[in-house]
Amino acid sequence: MPDLSQDFIILVPMKAIRSLASFYLGFLPAAWLLTLICIGSFHWLYPVYGWGPFMYFFWFKVLSMGLVWYATNQYRRQTYYYYFNLGYSKAFLWTVTLGLDFGLFIIIFIALAP
Repeated sequence: MPDLSQDFIILVPMKAIRSLASFYLGFLPAAWLLTLICIGSFHWLYPVYGWGPFMYFFWFKVLSMGLVWYATNQYRRQTYYYYFNLGYSKAFLWTVTLGLDFGLFIIIFIALAP
């Protein structure tokens, strides 16, 4: 009988990654549009104000992602049942995906800094 423990170790994280990616794709266009708006505006304002406006763009991103969270909770409420059946809570889904989104936001800001 073959040892399937190695396959199980690989498949469980892949299931989680696929599930989180599926959840993130639900609001990815809005998240990336906000990121592109912030980065484009920052690069336009950077020659005049330096890093000063970064704080405003960061809080704009936080508040607008709060609106995305609210809209997703209102209009896609039924999709949570799918993730509950897979064993993921609403808090886990939002913590991981928003953490990833804000992490990418900061990394892109640093990488594209003039």
